[in-house]
Amino acid sequence: MDPYERMNDALDRRLRPWIGMAVALINGRVADARAHADKAITDTLKATPDGRPSALRVQRSPSYQAALNRLDELQAALIGPNANSLSGLVRDARASFYVGSVELWKGVIPPEHRSVKDPVPTAKGEAIVRGALIHDTDLSREVGPSFQRSKDRLFAAINGAGRIRASERIGVALLDRWERETRDRLIGVAMTALSDGDKAIHETTGRAMLRKELLPKELRA
Repeated sequence: MDPYERMNDALDRRLRPWIGMAVALINGRVADARAHADKAITDTLKATPDGRPSALRVQRSPSYQAALNRLDELQAALIGPNANSLSGLVRDARASFYVGSVELWKGVIPPEHRSVKDPVPTAKGEAIVRGALIHDTDLSREVGPSFQRSKDRLFAAINGAGRIRASERIGVALLDRWERETRDRLIGVAMTALSDGDKAIHETTGRAMLRKELLPKELRA
């Protein structure tokens, strides 16, 4: 295996544990949200006229609000509590990728071709990759719509399950579907964010470690 094949293998290996942590986190918080959603299907909701009255009762339900809170907590745990945050599992992964990439590139780039003879990860570099706009998109814009869609679908599932003529079996099926689709949706977006970050940060770190005159002209700025 040549050095670049070993490098690609290292990128894959370092990515897997982060995906595993993201999947476990998403599974746990979505299951918690589902448990609260189950509690929102009360006799009072079932007795409320369908339509706007039932929708209003769902919105006022403490259990529904608790389910939304679990989704908000999950989003914060993955990418931080706001658009300016540098915390969260995905950003932690990016910092780890940066540190690892410095060592990987040192094994490939000869000292005479490096911008710094003995490069080491820096706090500034870590902060940059944590907040990096990969594909010119911040994580909050990349991940946020999937969470909003999950919230919208949750409201529809609870409202449908709480209809006067909806049987318990139908209600369970609606929430089962919500849980399954939400889990798959959020795992997919998290895996994409982690994988894209792994590759983009590695490439950017390698370019930063090269002497400018060795870079293509368009990358020398």
